[in-house]
Amino acid sequence: MCRYRNIECRHCKKVFTVYKTKGRVIFFTVDIAVLIVLNIVLAHFCGFTLLGLLIFTPVFFGLSLFILPFTVRFRVYDRYRERKKKKN
Repeated sequence: MCRYRNIECRHCKKVFTVYKTKGRVIFFTVDIAVLIVLNIVLAHFCGFTLLGLLIFTPVFFGLSLFILPFTVRFRVYDRYRERKKKKN
């Protein structure tokens, strides 16, 4: 869905604009911050070695990518709203 800027819903026939950049920037910022904190905590308190952290970080980063589709946002296309107002 993110390849196209404007998408028409199959059910209601409304046109939506797809936004993904802002959500993904926030997602990756939070994800990287959490992984840095987890690496520091695991290295300091749990005694993880560098090899353990090098295995831990990509695995959990890969698992966090399953949440990435939830960062896509839809907004009703403005021109579509204007046409609906003119018809009513």
